[in-house]
Amino acid sequence: PRDPQSGIGFGNTVTVANLSAAGKHVTYILVSKHESDPRAGKLSMEGPLGQALLGKKAGEQIAVTVPTGV
Repeated sequence: PRDPQSGIGFGNTVTVANLSAAGKHVTYILVSKHESDPRAGKLSMEGPLGQALLGKKAGEQIAVTVPTGV
């Protein structure tokens, strides 16, 4: 996040690790639902992963269930 004290928010770039798939890391920028394009690295803040990331700080772990194929 730009301001580490406020946590992750709109416009921040985040790298997430899928702990179920060892070694898989993906980098996203958090955007509005209208700009969302996960394959291009743009993640909607309104989706399950975006919502789970909001306000979190570097190093925090989250658990998210996402739709199949995401």
